Amino acid sequence: MALGRTKVAVIGCGSVGSTLAYNIVSNQLCGELLLIDVNKKKVWA
Repeated sequence: MALGRTKVAVIGCGSVGSTLAYNIVSNQLCGELLLIDVNKKKVWA
């Protein structure tokens, strides 16, 4: 149940941030997801 134009930003892509992002995408909770981290390799992966 995607919420159309809903946008979510996750700051920090460590264990908690990546798990949160995975669950958001898996459950289709938003229309857009933004990942922010100082380590660009984590964000890209």
